[in-house]
Amino acid sequence: MKDKTLLYLELTLIILLFYFGKFTAIFQNIIPSLVFILGTILAIWSLLTMQVRYFSPFPEPPKKHKLAQRGLYKYMLHPMYTGIMLIGLALLLSRPSFQIFLIYAVLMYVLDQKASLEEELLSKIYPQYKPYKQKTKKFIPKIY
Repeated sequence: MKDKTLLYLELTLIILLFYFGKFTAIFQNIIPSLVFILGTILAIWSLLTMQVRYFSPFPEPPKKHKLAQRGLYKYMLHPMYTGIMLIGLALLLSRPSFQIFLIYAVLMYVLDQKASLEEELLSKIYPQYKPYKQKTKKFIPKIY
């Protein structure tokens, strides 16, 4: 149940960010444009690395899931979430307001909780996940 709640919260917050953030405003300034492009590249690259057939929007891995440890996953545990965070940051930077900041902050919290749940579930399935997690950062290589 917790996994579905986190997913629905995530999707709602992303929709709110795009609604209040005005997507078209991103490309009126170089910094939000670059952050958006980087976030999009990270999200797509991580999806391709993991292989689309193993993708699930829920924290619980699909039945025939394979643990990704190459590509971006070599440097961070959740590059797709990092991509989403960067896209959200681009929306915040393109049209800063307290309302958008609050939505973005809650999205960051929800993604962190979702990632933690995913890590817990992966640790139960894959014995090699614990050492992988110990040497790899969650969202930002060598930082967090």
